[in-house]
Amino acid sequence: MQRWINPEKGRYYLVDLVQDLLGDWTLVLCWGALGSGRGQMRVTVVPSKSAGLDQMEIIAKRRRQRGYELASQCPSLQDAEAG
Repeated sequence: MQRWINPEKGRYYLVDLVQDLLGDWTLVLCWGALGSGRGQMRVTVVPSKSAGLDQMEIIAKRRRQRGYELASQCPSLQDAEAG
């Protein structure tokens, strides 16, 4: 699982690669405003684990280009929501 936040805009983005009960690999994407309970979620089936990891790299690059930082490299989500 990877989490990013954009502290300037107060936004978060989360992506997780998981295997469902049928053995299919899926990407779970969640995004929204920090401190809001009204985020959105999308689940996308990917053909394989390696394809999912490749997709996660593409998403990570896009998040960095848009000013997001990995949650472990910036204030915790609770600190960002409080501020």
